[in-house]
Amino acid sequence: MTACAANSGRSWRGSLGTIEDPMLTKEQVARDQLVIVVGTEHAWSAIDRLEPDRLIETDWVLREPGSGTRSTFEAALQDLGVSSGALRLVLELPSNEAVRAAVEAGLGATAISASVAAPSLEAGLLHRVRFDLPERDFQVVWHEARCRSKAADALLSMVTAPFARSSHAT
Repeated sequence: MTACAANSGRSWRGSLGTIEDPMLTKEQVARDQLVIVVGTEHAWSAIDRLEPDRLIETDWVLREPGSGTRSTFEAALQDLGVSSGALRLVLELPSNEAVRAAVEAGLGATAISASVAAPSLEAGLLHRVRFDLPERDFQVVWHEARCRSKAADALLSMVTAPFARSSHAT
């Protein structure tokens, strides 16, 4: 969807997935960690570390198919030899905030961005399960042959500056 919008000139936008198109330019603007979280009353909130074979033991609340969050999670499952089809998916939602709220309410586990989970973790509404999931890159994508407006350049400068500073610090 991101590549189609950028190619058509309708927009330049952010992306989480892999986009391979020679007409599109990508610039990394952030990096984030995917984490598994559960409600504070969930059985997994009391375990030290979750093993991959236990992922099929609980209900899951996930983003809709095709979202970057879900695609990254499903790829990680595949790398671990776990079929995403084996998960007990009870709810698919169109936003990170809706997924987070459903898990806070005790509807199961989810894999979401650490930055999305952070406020609920800090407030004691969610518990982060120790389980290794990949980091992912956030990118801005635009069509190489199309001119960006001054407003677009200013926005790009604002969103890339913090990432550029943190990249040079490491």
